[in-house]
Amino acid sequence: MVPRLLKLEDSLQATQSAFLFGPRGVGKTFLTERFVAQQSRGRSINLLHLDTYRRYLTNPDMSGESLRRRNRSSHGNQSPN
Repeated sequence: MVPRLLKLEDSLQATQSAFLFGPRGVGKTFLTERFVAQQSRGRSINLLHLDTYRRYLTNPDMSGESLRRRNRSSHGNQSPN
């Protein structure tokens, strides 16, 4: 395991978000996936996946809608639709 200088759990509060930028192969995806797996409400959106990028590009409000749906379902408040 490579020691990391960035510790997301120390830097982000539960309601914050972040973008990770950097050269290929330095462990951004690994760091993000590990962090999200440790969080009860974490979410990762990888815009390098072309289909994901296109969905968010054509519908930028999708991220907010997705988070609202997820919050409702985690609190047991399903919408009647």
